[in-house]
Amino acid sequence: MPEKTIAALPVTDGKPLVRFWLPLSPMDALLVLCMILWGTHYSVAKAALDVLPPFLFNAFRFGVGAVALFVLLKASGESFAFKRSAIPRLIFTSFLLHGVYQAFFVNGLRHTTVANSVLINTAAPIGVVLVNILLRRERGSRRMFSGMALAVGGVLVVILSRYAGQIGIGGSTTLLGDALTMTGIIAWIAMTFSLRELMADNPVMATSFWLLVCGAVLDSIIAIPDALSFNWSLLTWEVWLAVIYSGAVAIAIGGTIWNLALKRIGASRTAAFINLQPIVAAFVAVVFLGEAFTLWLVLGIGLVIVGMTRLRMG
Repeated sequence: MPEKTIAALPVTDGKPLVRFWLPLSPMDALLVLCMILWGTHYSVAKAALDVLPPFLFNAFRFGVGAVALFVLLKASGESFAFKRSAIPRLIFTSFLLHGVYQAFFVNGLRHTTVANSVLINTAAPIGVVLVNILLRRERGSRRMFSGMALAVGGVLVVILSRYAGQIGIGGSTTLLGDALTMTGIIAWIAMTFSLRELMADNPVMATSFWLLVCGAVLDSIIAIPDALSFNWSLLTWEVWLAVIYSGAVAIAIGGTIWNLALKRIGASRTAAFINLQPIVAAFVAVVFLGEAFTLWLVLGIGLVIVGMTRLRMG
């Protein structure tokens, strides 16, 4: 049944899906979970990339992700069917996602700091919103722009307070990684809109599975030179755990949630949740690394929440 809207909150059959004091729909809650998985993934991927060449890492994790989604599809009884007419867009989207964006992301992360990578990635949701406005798919409002500014401001507060000594955009030690990461963001924005079109007429899980299959094949071919020269004795169980987390959890589960959100609530609202990744990374550091829970972190979290609330209602 189509959703209606009462007081800017989604409802079904006249009953709010969420309480008024918590402006989160079930889809929003799933996206928060996705950001938890992806926010944790930065550190996991960085550790794996200290051992594995980037393309070999991608080949492994996309393969693991495809296997994980195959098992989930079989267990759920959902079909693997995909419209033949959408195959060209599937290949193009997979190329943007796995051949371009992921290649720039992992190589960028390898040559820069986690702090710089997270900071540069805050440009992604802004880019999606601006492109939507330029294409006239949505109208830019004062509430939307103020929400975007608040969310990005909150992210900057968190990153600068936590990583102040590690940030040096354009510095001699991070220039290559920063440039690769920024190029990857441009590809990610283009991929987001292509993926939205792909999801419009195809099942989410089946589409996610075939995207991963395409990605695994593509990156396996690209990774052949790395595989031939790699010292396989370096593959410890810790590295395999990082690969499994990256493929089965961050990509298979997180990616499916992301694709579902693109289909249901649109590119701008979905992309806005990227701002939560630095918050998650900060919490991971507080809980597992013993970093201090500061007032700056509280301020940053508050700004992000207020900004995202304005964005989703804008």
